[in-house]
Amino acid sequence: MNNLIFPVSAQSHISKDNRQMPLVTVTANQLPLPSHLLATSPEPPFVEIPGIKSSYNALIASDTLNLLAARLQFSLTITHPPDFLFGGFKNGQWDGIVGQLLRKEADMGASLNAITYARYTAVDFSVPVIYDVTGILIPFPGETSKIMAAFLPFSIEVWIAFISSTFLVYFTLLIEGKINSSRKKFGDHAMWVVGIITGQGNIEKNSVINNY
Repeated sequence: MNNLIFPVSAQSHISKDNRQMPLVTVTANQLPLPSHLLATSPEPPFVEIPGIKSSYNALIASDTLNLLAARLQFSLTITHPPDFLFGGFKNGQWDGIVGQLLRKEADMGASLNAITYARYTAVDFSVPVIYDVTGILIPFPGETSKIMAAFLPFSIEVWIAFISSTFLVYFTLLIEGKINSSRKKFGDHAMWVVGIITGQGNIEKNSVINNY
């Protein structure tokens, strides 16, 4: 969204060598208006700079700031940061428009931007004038096989570990039964393991487990 927008009472440009061009022309019989330096960055189709994107015809919401300039009687000169960024905190210092404001290289800034906590603590934001709604598009998931649906909750590694541990428990019971001369048969051990897996924790009501 845009939090501060510029006035344009005449068409204005920024040269390729970053020379600052006035937005308001003061005639000979007009008192000089208080001038402020405004930093911006290319945001087509709202803000365009010759040699960077295309011809610079108007600023973001020019009518809004044009009205402010007429009511408050001020003029603006526009500039842009060398990196054309809105501003981020890197290596202990701010870059972009936010950096220009903190270094007193500009009096105000205007750009489509997102208000983050770090930026909010560094500079003051006006009431948003323009909202830019951005959405994330993802492909609709394709239809999966219903036969394999039961195996989807876990990854292949989990299933391998589960099956391996099941056989490990089963063979451990077989060995333990032979050592202790148990009367339980091959099927008894198998049914007990299956009962543990399918019992869902309800051991007291599982007859297979209780009779083991």
